[in-house]
Amino acid sequence: MKSSGFTLVELVIVLVVVGILSVTAMGLFASRADFSASLAKDQFIASLLTAQQRALAHHSSSPVLFTVLQSADGSDWILTVSQGTESFTEKTIERAGAVLQIGGVTLADGGNRVVSFSGSGETLEGSDLTWRFTGESTHQFCLGEAGFAYSGACVP
Repeated sequence: MKSSGFTLVELVIVLVVVGILSVTAMGLFASRADFSASLAKDQFIASLLTAQQRALAHHSSSPVLFTVLQSADGSDWILTVSQGTESFTEKTIERAGAVLQIGGVTLADGGNRVVSFSGSGETLEGSDLTWRFTGESTHQFCLGEAGFAYSGACVP
């Protein structure tokens, strides 16, 4: 009669592998500031995509504006997509100690940065912009002059 099941050695190997993976993954979520920086990067990219899509869908003489405002007390970033007097979306993202640099300039408490999108979906910046979020590690993305945002540094 042949018995089926796992041997003790196989079970121990699985437990060791799961333990190693757990320790590795725990480092990704151990710091609130690091997680906040990573999450912020993704939410910024999504909001910039919304602004670009709005610009492409609604050709107008007035550009679509993406505004990032750092609250006066420095606790949040507030993202707004607007065109003319109409505001379409607004998101509030907790900073949790993370710092934002746009094109090498650090956004200060109470400060803001506006990126404009033309009717063709391109930015009116005149060049690519690197957005860098720094917590315990650094997360960055590039907003290309063509209006596309992607993870990583801008490539000349």
